[in-house]
Amino acid sequence: MKSVNVSSARSKPAFLARGLASLAEARRSGGYVDANELMQRLTAKLELAAKRQKPTHR
Repeated sequence: MKSVNVSSARSKPAFLARGLASLAEARRSGGYVDANELMQRLTAKLELAAKRQKPTHR
């Protein structure tokens, strides 16, 4: 089991480096959306869907 932990510890810096490079590329290309902005968009979509689902009483 110890060899798995050593292997994970060795690959962690490379994993973090790839993640940071991916984030930088997304921001550079305009493909990055801030988490708060994303949550606002999703909330608006949910609210609109909920309004459409409400039955109308006549």
